[in-house]
Amino acid sequence: TPEATTIMIGVGSSMKWVILGLVAVILLWTIYWFAFGRRVPRLRVKADAWAIRVPLLGPINQMATAARFADVLAACLASGMTELESLEVAARAAGNAAVVRHVTAHIAKQRIGEATFADVADSPLFPWNLKNRMEIAPSPRHLVAILRDVAAVFHKKSRRRLNAFAERIGPLSEIVVLAAAGVVILMIAIPVTTFIPTMTEQINL
Repeated sequence: TPEATTIMIGVGSSMKWVILGLVAVILLWTIYWFAFGRRVPRLRVKADAWAIRVPLLGPINQMATAARFADVLAACLASGMTELESLEVAARAAGNAAVVRHVTAHIAKQRIGEATFADVADSPLFPWNLKNRMEIAPSPRHLVAILRDVAAVFHKKSRRRLNAFAERIGPLSEIVVLAAAGVVILMIAIPVTTFIPTMTEQINL
């Protein structure tokens, strides 16, 4: 057997087990997460915090989470609920366990006077300008209007970034598929071409 063919066969065998191992790990983790992992509060908090901080998709999730939080917070304050009650409801409506934990800790501090209402946005879980917008509100009525305006802006930014991500990832996915197809073709073509001289010699004999 030609040396190049032997090398390609060895590489192909190794790659097969690597790919099968990755698929098995992803499959096992997915089963574990949906069966048990998401029921563990600490794991949910870490996963949701990671979803906001991860590159590319993180800013999109951050904007969407902040938009839901600000929107519900404005609605609760406009209905006459207290600040602490509004924060609790808005945190649950944000759909992020890390945000719920952060807001719960903030409520405890605000209740004993160690934090102000706007300090709830002082976290990397929210966009940096959310706290600034909340602090400049001169009255509760203006605060509700600012939160509604901020929620609308965050919704638009999250959709815009999601569309930009989809446009960017499309060509990249095509390149990855073409590169994988090229590797497979080379792994098939190289052994075949290395066998041709051997076959030719045998035919001549």
